[in-house]
Amino acid sequence: MRYEKPTSAKQAADLLAKEKGAAFLLAGGTDLLVKLKMGMVEPDLVVDIKHIAKANEIQTTAKGFSVGAAVPVLGSQNTRL
Repeated sequence: MRYEKPTSAKQAADLLAKEKGAAFLLAGGTDLLVKLKMGMVEPDLVVDIKHIAKANEIQTTAKGFSVGAAVPVLGSQNTRL
C-alpha cells in the first residue's frame, strides 16, 4: 500500500487518475480505517487530502456554505461564519 499526502487538489486528482489499482481518499479516516482493520478493503493507494488547504476550509458562498472534505465535525463547531 502506497500512502501519499498531496498539497493540492490537482496533485490528488493526478495520483488517483494514474493509479491502476484500488485507490481511496483519506479525509477524516474513520470509515477507511475501520474497513482496513476489518479486511474489507486492500488499497494499493491511499491519498490523504488533509494536507490540501481548501479541503480544510469552511467558506461562506452566495448560495450558503462550502465545507471542505477534510473539515472535522468538531472543528466546524469552532468556526466563526
